[in-house]
Amino acid sequence: MKNLKLGLVKGRHELPVEKYIFENIENVLDFETLEKEAYTFLKENLINHGKSVIIYVTGLTSALIACLKALKQLKMECVSLMHYDASSENYKEQIYFL
Repeated sequence: MKNLKLGLVKGRHELPVEKYIFENIENVLDFETLEKEAYTFLKENLINHGKSVIIYVTGLTSALIACLKALKQLKMECVSLMHYDASSENYKEQIYFL
């Protein structure tokens, strides 16, 4: 099993991933829909992976929180959040324990 490496929202930034949790977000304040979509996507995609999830963050706080809530419901222990560092032109990892 390998790490599940995901982008938060498709089209906001170029990210080194093949899959995105959200393809399109119509209303960033529709928390219920964000949470349902995050849960559905993560549940389907975690089936063939271990306990390691990496999310490349795109700046939409409500979408990120929806993902964190979904991962907690799915009994994940932690997630690596990757933030872009413009000064080094690389990503910096923030580990979040659920």
